[in-house]
Amino acid sequence: MLRSMPYPMAAAYNASKAALSQYSNTLRLELEPLGIKVIELVTGRVDTGLITVPTLNDTSIYKPIESALQKRAKEAGM
Repeated sequence: MLRSMPYPMAAAYNASKAALSQYSNTLRLELEPLGIKVIELVTGRVDTGLITVPTLNDTSIYKPIESALQKRAKEAGM
């Protein structure tokens, strides 16, 4: 089940979210025998400014995918 979509150009952010999810899953398994329940709460979109419509200069190695990055940022509502 896909619960979230990673943002391009935000690998560290995406990795931290994935790590927290797996940490929650592991704690859930480890603490269940003790009667402790662990839930993972995932918020909806929060306007933090993390994902903005990028403007790349012509020498950027990411210039060929600029339109895809802009499209994704706009889909995220930024």
